[in-house]
Amino acid sequence: MAEEYVDCCETECRMQELEPSIDYIATEQKCNYVVKPSTDDADSKLRDSDRDCDTPNQPELGRDLCRVRREEGKYGGYKKDILTENLTERDKAVLVCYSCEGIMREPCVSSDGEQYCLCCGDLSSHKQTQNIPVKKIIDSLKCSCPLIERGCKWLGSLEDCENHLDTCGYVYETCELECGVVLRRDELRIHEKEKCLNRKVKCEHCVKDFKSCELDGHFEKCPKMKVSCDLECGAAMCREDMEQHLKRDCGMVRSQCNLGCRVRLTRNDLKIHEKVSCVRRIVQCDHCFADVRYWDIPKHLKECPKVRVACELCSVEIYREYMTEHIEKYCPEEMVECPFVKYKCMTRIKREDMDKHLEEKETKHLGLKLTTMEDLITKQSEKID
Repeated sequence: MAEEYVDCCETECRMQELEPSIDYIATEQKCNYVVKPSTDDADSKLRDSDRDCDTPNQPELGRDLCRVRREEGKYGGYKKDILTENLTERDKAVLVCYSCEGIMREPCVSSDGEQYCLCCGDLSSHKQTQNIPVKKIIDSLKCSCPLIERGCKWLGSLEDCENHLDTCGYVYETCELECGVVLRRDELRIHEKEKCLNRKVKCEHCVKDFKSCELDGHFEKCPKMKVSCDLECGAAMCREDMEQHLKRDCGMVRSQCNLGCRVRLTRNDLKIHEKVSCVRRIVQCDHCFADVRYWDIPKHLKECPKVRVACELCSVEIYREYMTEHIEKYCPEEMVECPFVKYKCMTRIKREDMDKHLEEKETKHLGLKLTTMEDLITKQSEKID
């Protein structure tokens, strides 16, 4: 007796897992396959009715759940050994599928009076009608989880069993993050959140998402990660700021004096050099407090107006800015004219001797003044005449 296999999609179910002794058909939203004895090509084709089966859509649960649901009758009837109550022969006559011999799932009655699961009934050439009263009885039957041998303690009705299997933690699944690990569903959730190498984790520095297995490699080039200076200056900064740090701030980078003296030192030593020892540094004059380059200080002191210098005539020290005024008005050694020069006293003597001269020549000065006035009167008289 030959068996024909129709590949199922995405759930990776294999027909060889099914019992070859049972005429069997299963249809799921994402899983369509048929295994049944066949003698000709026509019987081996998957009918359109198989693909359009009214079986409730179930989420894709993976290979293990497909096997579990086969074992407990998902793609036929429910397995009788999951019931927590014993069935009488009368109950079996009403509740058991004629085809798969399990408790009917979506019970139907064929036109010839036989009762099947909805999917099992599709194998029959007779028309089926849904059996609502029997369905209510079956839904109310108490059962345990099909995975009770793995340790699941769930108890409930057959109606709730479908929903329970969608969340049962004892079903084996392959990691959704494609790391290849197969674990129980309850362990898999922890694995996917905390251990899977393909899980998404945030870089604590740049706050971007990466696979866990890529994080170490990312740390080697993360632009936001704090790193120490390549030249061991002791500074720490984001990796993306390293280039600017080396260009502007790193104290261990050697560079030329900014003041133009052509000395090359590390930045740390250069700062001291530019403040203390560079001949082109700016210093303040001790006298006038003006800013002057260090090597221009000697020249500046020769011109600084606040430097005290000795008068060339009297040797008195005075600020350079007042020297001209001192000589012109106050220096006792300066040669000056007699105040009576306008009366024709042509005497030039030192300023310190001027008082003595005026005292001694007082009579002469009066005479010169009188003579000058008489000459002026005479000239005026001549003009009048």
